[in-house]
Amino acid sequence: MRYTIEILVEASSRQILIAE
Repeated sequence: MRYTIEILVEASSRQILIAE
């Protein structure tokens, strides 16, 4: 289930980058 965590982390990082 590591892939799920990685996807969530990447999605969060991208959202933060887009927010800024």
